[in-house]
Order: sequence, then structure tokens, then C-alpha cells
Amino acid sequence: MPSEPLEAEFIHPPVFSPEQEEEFRVAGQERSELHATARSSEHTLADLERSYSRQGIHIVQFEKGKGEDPREWSRLSKWYVTLTTAFLCTAAALGSSIITGDMKGPVRDLHTTQEIVNLTVTCFVIGFGIGPLFFAPLSEVSGRRLPYCFSIFFFFIFTLPSALAKNAATLVIGRQIAGLAASAPICNVGGSVADIWTIEERGLPMATFSFAIFLGPVLGPLVGGWIGEKAGWRWIYWVLFIFSGLCFALTLVMPETLATTLLRKKAERLRRETGDDKYRALEELESPPFKEMMKTALSRPLVMLFTEPILAFMTIYLSFVYSILYLLFFAFPIAFEEVRGFGMGMTGVTFVSIMIGITTAMLVMPFQEKIYAHYTKFGTYPEARLFPMMVGAIILPSALFVFAFTGGYSHVHWIGPCVSGFMFGFALILLYISGNSYIVDCYSDYAASAIAAKTLVRSLIGAMVPLYVTQMFHNMGFQYAGLLLALVGVAIAPIPYIFYKFGASVRARSARATQTPALHAEAIFEAIDLSLWQYLPFGPFDSARHFVEELWEGRMLRRSGETLFVVQDKTKPDANGEPALAGTIGYVNASAEDLLAEIGCIIIAPKFQRTHVASNAVGLLMQYAFNLPEQGGVGCRRVQWFANSLNVGSIRLAEKMGFVQEGTLRWHRVLESSKAIGGNGKPGRKGHPREGLLGRDSTLLATYWDTWENGLRDKVDRIMAK
Repeated sequence: MPSEPLEAEFIHPPVFSPEQEEEFRVAGQERSELHATARSSEHTLADLERSYSRQGIHIVQFEKGKGEDPREWSRLSKWYVTLTTAFLCTAAALGSSIITGDMKGPVRDLHTTQEIVNLTVTCFVIGFGIGPLFFAPLSEVSGRRLPYCFSIFFFFIFTLPSALAKNAATLVIGRQIAGLAASAPICNVGGSVADIWTIEERGLPMATFSFAIFLGPVLGPLVGGWIGEKAGWRWIYWVLFIFSGLCFALTLVMPETLATTLLRKKAERLRRETGDDKYRALEELESPPFKEMMKTALSRPLVMLFTEPILAFMTIYLSFVYSILYLLFFAFPIAFEEVRGFGMGMTGVTFVSIMIGITTAMLVMPFQEKIYAHYTKFGTYPEARLFPMMVGAIILPSALFVFAFTGGYSHVHWIGPCVSGFMFGFALILLYISGNSYIVDCYSDYAASAIAAKTLVRSLIGAMVPLYVTQMFHNMGFQYAGLLLALVGVAIAPIPYIFYKFGASVRARSARATQTPALHAEAIFEAIDLSLWQYLPFGPFDSARHFVEELWEGRMLRRSGETLFVVQDKTKPDANGEPALAGTIGYVNASAEDLLAEIGCIIIAPKFQRTHVASNAVGLLMQYAFNLPEQGGVGCRRVQWFANSLNVGSIRLAEKMGFVQEGTLRWHRVLESSKAIGGNGKPGRKGHPREGLLGRDSTLLATYWDTWENGLRDKVDRIMAK
């Protein structure tokens, strides 16, 4: 391998489709492995505006300073929306558990069984899981306000049949429909918060939203217990009916927050006022049909659930945690009413222990944000979200052990199971907020689908709890039933630790997961010698942060279709046994329309030059670009490479891999005046403001699909096998 740096340059932005962008990933091989660390966004808004402007279409935007953009609203207005939507969340979650305050009254008055009455919780929670599959895409089309209004209205209306029920069927059916309707706030409030708050401002509003979600279920037995004891079970439903009616009234005065909906309405207003049809919101031109959105909303979550290991295992874990929450709604009455003789009201008060644990954990979580900020100073690093979950994974089974050995014994003070309730509430927040944040960070582009999958499974598993929990504790005995749950908690406790260690590697093999420049930036920055930047139009960088901002965020993420990889050498493990980081390589200027790929950004650390690393890395990208889709590739017809004409090593590597020179592009790039080695040695244009910058000539090399099929594939395989 020549000592000169190996590189190939960025040129014009590609026209890769999002689907094709997703396909441009390179699988690892035995000797060398590539990990994607950056993938660009789609065409910028400016590009789209220019494109539509040429067609005589004016893209409508918010006017700054006029309060049109929800993110420019006053803090008072933002907090009004935040607290209102959080209140809706509390009401919906309260509706799932408030009826557990008196589950024996309906059995007596409706002449039915306890199992049938328990279905009132099961059906409501199933609705929580199914509803988001419809309400989430609906909110993206119609805006946030309309789903809130309709869903809370039906929640309000269908609580009435349960309050008036003369038989168990009416009670259960009313609860099923009410649960479906009540799911809209649960799945849409996060979007409402993101609509009005910037990322930097979002911490406290999201914490408020999270607290509201968990406050509702725990508050339910407390309120329902006293109402059931003093006024009877029907009044629990009447109170819920009145409460949901108040929530419906609030939705009527809520403002719309979704930017795309507001822009669409602005475009419609401008068309009416001017009579000119040229005014359009981008969403009107670019959004897929609602039918397509619904198809994606229904299918993608399930596909991801069965193909994404991180999502699957985190869903299992969080579903177990959620099921324990609903299990306690039935286990606490056994521990306090049956074993200790408490009334329904006082049993409800014991849930305050869980509430105190939740509140305490919410006060601790801001410290996690500081830790997360430290670990993400070089870019995205989802695994930094897992620290609270790793602590909660220890506390959860401990809480269940305490509950198992204190709850079922009348001679043990009532404070024992309450301590377990506090521990569970504390662990609940650590596990749930951390786990949810990890899923969102791992699947940022597909977060809605990932959360929908998790919510569906979580709700289905949580909904099953009322069907067996009472029998389990009665038949197995309190101690052994609690012990079984604690052992399950121990069995799944390693999950966050495993993903903290191996999560980045799992994501690197995923078609949808977020990649992590932060994971490699510092090591690559330290490994690359300053001389390597002499031939390149970017660099050198004075810090790893600068490296990420300039190369990854400043270039790769801003150009459609570009993908940056880290090159790892598996034959030289580092001190931790991980493959050694050897440099970077990427696809640039790739075009699905023209079946073209360009290999670029090849930067190999000095100690890995004159080794197999660079040729293997290039070979992997060539294989993936040229191989047909049924062979696991993309099926390009042409792969090209731009090299600095003075960089003999780069040209030699390209020719070794079968590329042929097609010509030289004079004055192709601009270099800083300090990069004399890579400049063409000719003076700049006199009188130009950038006269002092050097010029760079580039050699264009390429190879083609027919060359690949007629022997180049075998040649590359032989090179990589050495």
C-alpha cells in the first residue's frame, strides 16, 4: 500500500431515493468491516423551493416574528398547550385504572363473575394499544387538534353506557370503545410537545408529559377506592364521565400546533384571498396519500418488531414493567384488603407509595440529561440513555422480592408492601423513560413506528394481567407468585447492560437504526495524521467535535444519498478486543436514477496503509454497488472515483481495484493555501476575492457493470482474499 493518503472527493449532491439510501449499507466480511456512521437527509427545503419555483409554484412558509410558527409562541401559550395535553393524558390513563377501586360491586349488582368484570380493564388497555395505529397517522394528516377533539368526545360519550349498564356486556363494550378513544392523547401528546418546543427547550415539557402518563394509572385506585367505598361502583363511572366531559371542553379551545397543518391552512387562505392557485404548502405536494400512510402505519411497526433486535427486546422488557403496574392494581387489594382487612379507600391510599416513588424518580432524571450531554458531545450516542435503566433493572426485581415476602403475611407491618411500591414506582420511571428514549434515539427516522410497535405489545400484555393475576396469587400463594415475578425480573435485568455494551454493533447491522458518529469520532480523529488532509478540500480539524461538525454534520448529513462508514480491521483488535479503527470510507454522489455510485472520503490511518485494509474496504463497497438486488447489492452500472491528480497512492489503489482513468478535471476543487502539496501549483485568478486559495486538479477514474461481470468481480475477490 503506498504511503500517500488515499482519498476520493465529494462532488454534486445525488438524487438517491430514501428507499435506495436505506439499501446503501455494507455488510461486514471476515477480515474488514464497515459501519455506517452517517446518512444524509433528503433534499433540503431550499432545493425543493427552487424546483417548485421553476414550475410556477410558491411554497408557503411561516413569516418570522408574526407568531405563525408554534415554536415562536409565548412561553405562556406553550405551557397552556403542554399542560392541557398532559391533563388529557392523565385523564385517559386514569380511566384505565380508576374502576379497580371497586371491582366487586359490578359482580354483585350485575350478577356476573369476577373474571368478566376484570375484562373492563383488559378491554380498555387493549384499546390503548390498537388506537395509536389509527390516531398517529390521522394526526399527521388532519393535525393534532381534530384527533384530540373526536377521541375525547367518544371517550366521554362511551363512558356513559358503563355508568348506566344493566348487564356485563354493556359494561365491557362501553369500556372497549372508551379505551380505543382515550388512546389518542397517549400517542399524540409527544408530537404536540415537539411541535411547539425546540430540542433545547423540550426537557421539562417532556418530563411533565411523562409524569402525567404515570400519574393517571396510580391516581386511579386512590380516587376510585374512596368513591367506591362511599358512593358505590357506578359513581366511579359517573365521576369519570364528568371528568372526561371537562377534558372534551378543553379540546374545543385548544390551538392547532402541527406546522404542516397550519401551513396548509395558510396556503388555502392565500388561494382564497388572491384567487391565485400558485400558493401551496409543501405538505400538499410532498406527502403520501392517506391510504399509503395508513398502510405504512399498520405494517411497519410489526415488521420492525420482528426484524429489529433492539426494539424486540426493549419491548419485552418494557411490556413486563407495564404488566407489573397493572398487576399491582389487583395484587395490592389482595395484600391490604384480604390479608390485612383494609377498606377500599385505605387500600387506594397505599398506591401513594408508588406515586412517591414516581415523583422521586422524576426529580432524579434531570441528572441523567447532564450525563447524556457529556456522552453526546461528539454526536448521537443512544446507549448513553441506558444508565437509568441499568439502575432500574436492579431495583425492579428487588421491589418484587420485597413484595413477595411482605405482602402476603398479616403479621408483617403494612409498610413492607408500601416500601416495595415505592421501589417499583422509582424503578418504573427509570426503566420506562430511559427505555423509551433509547428506542426513539435508536430509530429516530422511524421512531413513531417503533413506539407504536412497543405500545401495541405493551398494551396487549398489560391487558392480559387482569385475566390471571387474582387466580395466580390465590392458587400459587402470595409468596410464590411474587417470587416468580421477581425471578422474571432477574432474568431480563441484563438486557440494558447487553445493549449498552453491544447496542452500537447491533445498530450498525440494522436497516433502520440510527448510526453513531460519536462512537468513533474521537478514536478516528486521534488516529489520522495531519498530512492526510493535504489532498482534501476539507480538514484538518482541531478537535473531534470539529471533525464531526465539519465532515459528518456539515457535509454528509446535508447531502442527499451520501453515507459515511468507519473502517474496522478485525485482524488487529484493540485493547478491549474490539476491531481496530482504521479510517473512513463512503458513498458520495450516488444516483438511483442513473444507477451510479461514487466511492469517496477514503481516509486511512498511516499504520494501516500498505495493508489489506484500504483494498478490502473499497472491495466491499464495489461488491455492494455492483451486485444485483437478488445478490444482496444495489445493481449499479457505473462506480466512479475522483482523486487528486497529485495523489499517486489514491490513483494507484483505484487502478489496482480495476478502475480506469477517464480524464483530468482541471481546477476541479479549491484548497486552503496551507495545502501546497495537493495544489496544482498554478496561481489563482487575479482580482478574485479568493485569489489566495489553491486550485486542485482531479483525476476521474471509473469501472462498469460489464467489466465487473467479465472478470473484475473475480479479481476483487482474489485481492480481498489475500
